[in-house]
Amino acid sequence: RKSTMTTDASEQPPNLHEFNLNSSEDNIYYVPHKVYGWLPAKLIQDVTPSSTHAHFRTTCPAGEHWKESTVIPPPKKGQDVEDPFEVDVSIKLTRNTALHRANVVEEADMARLPYLHEAAVLYNLKSRLYARKPYTHVSDILVAMNPYCWIDGFYDVKKLEQYVRTFVTGEEIHDPNSSTSNLTGGVMLEPHLFETSCRAFRGLALEGRDQSILVSGESGAGKTESVKLIMDNLAHIGALCSPNAETYQAKSELEISVQEQVLRSNFIFEAFGNATTVRNDNSSRFSKFTKLKFCAHAGSADTQNTKLSSRQLIDPTIAASACRLVGSTTQTYVLEKSRVVQHNNSGRLRERNFHIFYQLLAADEKFKRSVWSELGDCDNESFRYIGYTTIHSIGGGDSAATDEELFAKTLDALKSVGLNGESLRTLLRAVCIVLQLGNIGLESDPHDVDRSVVTTPDELKLLAELAGIPAEEIVHALTYRTVRARGETFQVPLKADEASYSRDALAKGIYSNVFDYLVSVINQVTHADTNDDEEEKKYDSVRYGVISILDVFGFEQFEVNRFEQLCINYANEKLQLKYTMDNFRDVQQEY
Repeated sequence: RKSTMTTDASEQPPNLHEFNLNSSEDNIYYVPHKVYGWLPAKLIQDVTPSSTHAHFRTTCPAGEHWKESTVIPPPKKGQDVEDPFEVDVSIKLTRNTALHRANVVEEADMARLPYLHEAAVLYNLKSRLYARKPYTHVSDILVAMNPYCWIDGFYDVKKLEQYVRTFVTGEEIHDPNSSTSNLTGGVMLEPHLFETSCRAFRGLALEGRDQSILVSGESGAGKTESVKLIMDNLAHIGALCSPNAETYQAKSELEISVQEQVLRSNFIFEAFGNATTVRNDNSSRFSKFTKLKFCAHAGSADTQNTKLSSRQLIDPTIAASACRLVGSTTQTYVLEKSRVVQHNNSGRLRERNFHIFYQLLAADEKFKRSVWSELGDCDNESFRYIGYTTIHSIGGGDSAATDEELFAKTLDALKSVGLNGESLRTLLRAVCIVLQLGNIGLESDPHDVDRSVVTTPDELKLLAELAGIPAEEIVHALTYRTVRARGETFQVPLKADEASYSRDALAKGIYSNVFDYLVSVINQVTHADTNDDEEEKKYDSVRYGVISILDVFGFEQFEVNRFEQLCINYANEKLQLKYTMDNFRDVQQEY
């Protein structure tokens, strides 16, 4: 069937324009559609400078045909899906009208698209994603489309070796500022996260310049996995560059230990800083700035005293294999503390609190009782801050892991940074205190509405025993606030809602301190001065080269946006501005 739609490209009255288009030519244009976004269309009537409209014909897709024709997802299962049908689109022509010509072929670098506009960018990215090419360049910036699955062989060591040979130790290395991929054996290398890692490593190891990698995007875009892959690549590139892998392994037991500590720290950050959201089952609820530190002197016998600044004079293979990871430091920002006490856990849009709560409650009963005797029989519904959930695993397909399985990895990671025995028990008991605080009920005093009372004495007793604090002191801390004025101190009673805010603030504060404590422990264990061997310590402070990785909290918008969202979204807007300005600056320099 046919229908007709008219789209005004401008509110201005018709005016002269410069279009002179022949409908007999085999050209495809993109026309806007309120349901399907952009649709490819064919011009069905010649356009001359005196024409007031351009007339196109396009085909609206059925659900099973949407991959070829639109960038909007198909109707969800269960909805009525019609057969494809033709639509005539009429676009008013004015001096300011833009007709969007379609590109004939996809480009690995979108800066090279002959026709560059929103529809062209979206269709180019879509075409590559469905060809199992999730990465695309915009000049020297890498755009990653999240495929929400692991592509077989896409991240294996052999593929990484190919990029290392090309971009780190290869004889023919393109200009680092060039957006053109290199050639290996006559085969063009596709844009890849490996290229980003290798270019950064080369810049540090061979050119003597500290590097930075910025990872940004909306929530669910795949930033967390991308950062883990980048860190893993950078930790192992040096070994892949070594001309003698056996010799490299024999002399690098300390380095391997450092690599394990740095990479395993990701499990800790994910457990205590990530949560399941509507868009993403493993969403980072904080921002992280990690500095990976590498030894900064060449490792050959002839160049033991060569400083980083003269690295370019050294054979690439020797210099790259000598650039070894010796430590890291991490700064964290904007932890979403509000999630501790409140998350969307109703209706279709179910979310979860931080992973560590579910992991701990999914552990075996014996372990739970070793942490806290009352924890053994508890499950998610035992705590108000957690509640019922249908989500008990993270990831999908073969990579899916249950909370119990993930907790085992979290424990191994905690032990690798020295948290075991009593220190581990103390840490997890602090997590239990946060959970138990949520079970403290507070209501108005029946005799005075300006005061509040605890209505759950049994839960209060458990909290007092767990925290080692008298119950009376806990009640006083939750139901009174201290006011200091003119050198005097007053105890002011809190109303029920104010006492509830006080309880939730205390829970958020404790959890935030737990998170900060873990960051400090990880930094202490993975610090370069802690892990550097005696041979390295004879060099001065310039021996450390740095590759910094900024993983920014994803842009989000909720029905109720709190202060965290203001900070997060403002940071993302500023980074988007940087992205835009960097591109404009590159184009300006080119011309």
